Amino acid sequence: MIPQNRYSARREKLKRVLKKEKLPAFLVCNETNVSYLTGFSGDSSWFLIGKDFEILISDGRYTTQISEECPGIQAEIRPVNKTLLQTTAEVL
Repeated sequence: MIPQNRYSARREKLKRVLKKEKLPAFLVCNETNVSYLTGFSGDSSWFLIGKDFEILISDGRYTTQISEECPGIQAEIRPVNKTLLQTTAEVL
């Protein structure tokens, strides 16, 4: 298991790139990259990161897993009647 501070350092590095490139946010849709940045080992999830926020967008199957694997990251759990894309659009 990788220490949480490694994931946090990866996210901070990405935030520096966002600032340098003057980008307000970055949406990570690839599950491997979501895991690399957050430590989340589930699937069907996207990660939205910006200067002042980090949001893992997923579904109800992963509520407990997200809280255990991703401390300090806000979770947006999509309703069963909405797609991942719809929920992400609402978050944005």
